[in-house]
Amino acid sequence: SEELPERSNVLYIGEETVNGRACKKYIQRAYTDGAVTETVYVWVDTQFGFVAKCEDYDADDTLKTYWEVSSFTTGGVTEAEIGVDLSAYTFTEG
Repeated sequence: SEELPERSNVLYIGEETVNGRACKKYIQRAYTDGAVTETVYVWVDTQFGFVAKCEDYDADDTLKTYWEVSSFTTGGVTEAEIGVDLSAYTFTEG
């Protein structure tokens, strides 16, 4: 979510690289009665804004979930592969 960095329980930690991608690292914590119940680390790709890595820990600091993007490339897609053939549509002004 684009709002992640703006949330009150999210802190920016710094910059790190994930599989060759420059990322901004954030920490988000959930609390119940003042005690930490969950901690999530999120690495957001600086150029494209997707989450490149995530670590989720429970209240005992045990890793519950972990994943990261292993590779990412751009390009190689042609206009014909994603383009819309407008000749198949009829447009009218209203």
